[in-house]
Amino acid sequence: EAELPIDSKEEKPSEDLKTVIELYRKREIVAVIEFLEASKYKKEQPECTNLLFDLHRQHIIFLLEQNKDIKIKKDEALAYSRNLQPFASDRVDEISHIMGAVFTYSDTWKSSSPDFKNPIWRFRYKNLFHPNNWLVVESNLAKLVSKINSPVEVLLTIGAKAMPSMLSIKNVLTRSPLISSEELPISVEIPNPVHSTFTCPILKVQATESNPPIR
Repeated sequence: EAELPIDSKEEKPSEDLKTVIELYRKREIVAVIEFLEASKYKKEQPECTNLLFDLHRQHIIFLLEQNKDIKIKKDEALAYSRNLQPFASDRVDEISHIMGAVFTYSDTWKSSSPDFKNPIWRFRYKNLFHPNNWLVVESNLAKLVSKINSPVEVLLTIGAKAMPSMLSIKNVLTRSPLISSEELPISVEIPNPVHSTFTCPILKVQATESNPPIR
C-alpha cells in the first residue's frame, strides 16, 4: 500500500519459496533437490543436508506408491536409492530402514487392501508411508528457503535449550526468594530480543538497565 521498493535480497527468497513449493506439491522432488543443490541454501544452512535426505526418502516413497507394475516401481525405487550413498556415514540406520521397505514393499500395504494390517507394515515400515511426512518436509522446506521461524517454534527451542541448565539447579530453584522472582536465575540467550520500554507516569523518565522500574 505504501508503494515502497522491495529490497532485491528480500524478494529473491520469496520467489524461490514459490518455485520450490509448487514443484514439491506436484511431487517433482528431483527438481526440488536439484534446485537446492545448485543454490546458496546448501552452503549457507547446515540443516539443508537433513532436508535433502528427507527429500530423497520421500521421492523413494513416491516411486513405490505409483500406479505401476509392482516390479517396475520397485526397480525404479531401488535404482534411485543410490542417491542415498552420500548420507551413508551419518544415516546408516535410516537408510537400512528405507531399503528394507523397498525390498519388501507390496501393493497389499495400501490402506484399501484387506491385508493392510500386515504385521511387517504395522510395526516396521508404516511410519515411512505416513501422509504427514509430506507435510513435515514441506514445512521444513518452506522454513529453509524463507529463513523464517515460527514464533512458537522459537519459544519451544529456547525453552528446550534452557531445560538442562534449569534441571541442574532445580534444588536452588526451590528456595522461596527465587520462586517469587519474575526473572530466571540463569541467562537464556534469545534471538532478536525485544523489550518494551517503561516510562514513569510521574517523572516522565524512561526506564533503563541502570534505572529499572521498581514497584
